[in-house]
Amino acid sequence: VDNKTAWEQVQKNLNVAMNSEFYAEGDFITGTVGDNNIVGQLSNLPMANVNFSAIDGSHEKTIETPVGSKLKLSKKDFPADEYAITITFETKDGVKQTYAWMNTSGDVVKETRELIFKELPAAPKSPMANYYNDFVKTVQWLDKANKLWEHPYGYRRYFDGVKNARRGLAKLQNSMNPFNAVFPSPRTTKFQTGECKITADWKILDTNKTDDYLTQKIRDFWLETFKTSIQYSGKTGESKTINLKLKPLAKNNESYFIKIDDKNITIEAQSRKGLFYGVSSLIQALKQSTTLPVGTITDQPAYPLRSVMVSSQVKVGMNDEFKAYIRKLANLRYNEAYLYSPSYLHLDDEAQLEEIKAVHAFCKAHFIEPVPFFETFGSATLTRVINPELAEGVFHENEIQTVSSTGEINLDVPRIHDHKYSTVHILYNGRELSRDKDFKIISTEKPEIKILDKNLFGKEVSLSYDAVDFSSFPHPASCPSDPRGWELQEKVILSVIKELNPPKLHISQDEAGFVNTCSQCKARGL
Repeated sequence: VDNKTAWEQVQKNLNVAMNSEFYAEGDFITGTVGDNNIVGQLSNLPMANVNFSAIDGSHEKTIETPVGSKLKLSKKDFPADEYAITITFETKDGVKQTYAWMNTSGDVVKETRELIFKELPAAPKSPMANYYNDFVKTVQWLDKANKLWEHPYGYRRYFDGVKNARRGLAKLQNSMNPFNAVFPSPRTTKFQTGECKITADWKILDTNKTDDYLTQKIRDFWLETFKTSIQYSGKTGESKTINLKLKPLAKNNESYFIKIDDKNITIEAQSRKGLFYGVSSLIQALKQSTTLPVGTITDQPAYPLRSVMVSSQVKVGMNDEFKAYIRKLANLRYNEAYLYSPSYLHLDDEAQLEEIKAVHAFCKAHFIEPVPFFETFGSATLTRVINPELAEGVFHENEIQTVSSTGEINLDVPRIHDHKYSTVHILYNGRELSRDKDFKIISTEKPEIKILDKNLFGKEVSLSYDAVDFSSFPHPASCPSDPRGWELQEKVILSVIKELNPPKLHISQDEAGFVNTCSQCKARGL
């Protein structure tokens, strides 16, 4: 390993490289100052001060050791139960600090398992209760599927979350405030005495009303709750009105402010998206109780980007399943979705262009930015799908095969290439056999070759070919060295930019398969 170059690269990703773990194991504390698989493989790294500080304030200990060191310390030197660890070291950009946690007593694995399988408080059904219950179910699944590796640090990551979920469910059991059931939980709430009772005769004042999910959500809620259509007000100042106002706020275009008094509710935001988030919180509370406390709510998302890659199990298109999925994402306040669709590959087809335009418009009407998503080399749903010749091959050179007594050769691979850039070559005694004269390729799938020269029946011949075989890799891929693949990518992506004008693209270039294993790569000396 070139330690100097590696350390230079590591410093660009210290948040990953310095993910330290320390845990009690018998009579010792073991761990690595930084990630064992990254800095733990290097040497001659800077010295670090590793400070162990007991969380209860009872004990402190500092050790000086190089970054990447694997430590084995006596447990008796750490009498406290829990420690916060601060690691300080020099980088080219100055002094840096990273942090870790350590438990020295008790069995975190056992405690977490007891907690996740202990009966949960039975809170009334609500978005926040669903979140807490789903969190615990997820940790149960992680434990059963052995995704936590029976490692104290792995379980510790979820321990506080499970405790928080149990406390949250217990709080919801006795809560009289319906806003406690809202998910995500609003940042700031201030409530006073007094209440606001919402009834079927209330109206909506929305001077910027458009045909978007905000309008649909209000309409659907009113029909479901009050069995009547919502009425819209045409003037300000009316009582028993939910007022939706676009107004510059000090936060951002996703923040919102709600004011509730005994006869009116006002939701203010800079954008329709902010109003939608405010309406979403209000409707979640109203589904718990149509009697609300008087007060104010100020909220904005914790993260500016909340994205999801749409599952391959959901077909992107104007079908009911996709629409329901986008509505679910909107309700969970995602604001970006990576979409894979074969339509992106064929925007010269008017029907496919109109379909994907409708998909993008539907996402935007639900306050979600659609991002065209392309698999380029790994999975290769762009290159390999358009041109199967670009599927990455593995070159089998001078493979000895015995011709059957009836002239057949069956190759033990799923598929072979057969095109002008790559096909089968057969030699016998140094002479290359002539296709259609000496042999025929009967099938490239479960490949079968027929030798026509009866003099070769039962003889050994030498075959060279490119096998398309991904049985030892997660998925098909395409050859990154073939210039035709790059030309296809450029053509498709430029057409998407031209026709759809997306603000961003998501281009996946990972998991490119075997790389430099096909005859074309070998011929290029790559």
